[in-house]
Amino acid sequence: MKPDPHNLGERRFLELIDTASHPTWITDSTGYCTYLNEAWYRITGQQPGEGEGFGWLNALHPDDRAEVEADFCESSRMEAFYCIEYRLKVASGGYRWHMDMATPRFDDGGNFLGYVGNVIDIHDRRLTE
Repeated sequence: MKPDPHNLGERRFLELIDTASHPTWITDSTGYCTYLNEAWYRITGQQPGEGEGFGWLNALHPDDRAEVEADFCESSRMEAFYCIEYRLKVASGGYRWHMDMATPRFDDGGNFLGYVGNVIDIHDRRLTE
């Protein structure tokens, strides 16, 4: 389900996450990415809307895509916290290491709604390791 920009609460939430300096995303219960904030598009160079669905995988390093997709699908199946590190293509060229963490969302009846996640640049940390 796509966020409803006409709903005041959702509109305020989207305004808040669009001001975040790091990428933030939302999925529905099937894992379909329904929203990526402005930071995602600024950092990756993808065009607005391009990362929705499973298009966000195209911004990952080709060697990381299969593992990230498998881990994401398994976490979704289990309705569990999700955390993985991968290389993300950046608009300035090349790839940088990022950590992607997501919290599952549930409605009042305990039904899984999908995820809200954050992508954090950890490139410098990875290089020192």
